[in-house]
This record gives sequence, structure tokens and C-alpha cells, in this order.
Amino acid sequence: MTYPWAAGETLTAADLNSYAGLILVKSVAIGSGVSSVTVTDSFSSDFHSYRILIDSIDTSSTPVIRFQFVSSGGAVFYGNRLQMNNGSTTISNINTGGGGAAYAEIGVGGTTDQGFLSMDVYAPASTKRKGITGNYYGFGYNGNYGYESADGTSRTGFYLTLSTGTFNSGNIRVYGYNNG
Repeated sequence: MTYPWAAGETLTAADLNSYAGLILVKSVAIGSGVSSVTVTDSFSSDFHSYRILIDSIDTSSTPVIRFQFVSSGGAVFYGNRLQMNNGSTTISNINTGGGGAAYAEIGVGGTTDQGFLSMDVYAPASTKRKGITGNYYGFGYNGNYGYESADGTSRTGFYLTLSTGTFNSGNIRVYGYNNG
């Protein structure tokens, strides 16, 4: 059966599995007063790449938002993050070069308005190198980032942590890219 589907047609499992697009894998609400959020069972071999959308981010201070794979440690992220204020003043440009970092900095929190973040995660369940790219906007800041993880271990989830303070709210949705 081909898309678009017509009223009255019966969709089979084969039809749905052949559909290319984003498939919701996990949805998590960020609680109030927490300094970190763990999203487990969000990556598997079912999909090669994933899209993570985070909306309505509200924090108790103006921290840097950090991403880390579950059960990873050490300096596994390489690359750089560029964060800008109002599109003109560079706040931070981190190039980890050969040293690496334990986490990827992916945005800035704040106490006014709300923040929004979009991230693509490449090959997290693979035993090969992983990549993340994305962008964010909120609290007068906007920016983009890209990292490579030299970690050769299959990962099934991730943490979000803050450099200081706590989360007040937010929503996380993880989608798998279905290649059809």
C-alpha cells in the first residue's frame, strides 16, 4: 500500500514497517527541582539514528545544559560547540581537540521564557563512533553544536545534566529515523 493512505484501507504491519519517517520511541516529562534527567531504553538496534526534541525547558538559574550517554565515562566527546547571544556575541566556543570531554554542552537554561532544543544522534546503539549535532534557542541565546563520541560501546539511553541549579520543567521526545 502506498502513502497517502485512503479511508477504509487496511494497514498491515508490513505497510507500517515500510513507511519511512520518524517513529516516537520515548516521551519523558522533566520534573521540577531535579538536577539531572535520565532517559533509559531510548536507543536500540531498531533504528540507526535518532531525533531528540526538548521543549519548554525552564531552569532555576542560567546553566549550561549537558548531554551524556548512559553508562559512559571518561573523555568520550570530541568536537566543538558554538553558542551565541542574539546571533552576534560569542559566549562560548569550545573545541575539545584531542583532549575530549565527558559530556557534550548542548544549550543554555534560564529562568525567563522557555528554551527549545533539537538534536540528531547518529549510531548510538552501534559499537562504532557516534555523533550528535543540533541547535537550540531560548533565554536570548541561540546556537548550534556538533560532537563525535569515540566511545565504541553500544548505548541505550542518555542523561541531561546542568552545570548549576535545577530543572523546573520541560518535555523530551525521542524519535527513531525509520528508513522504510
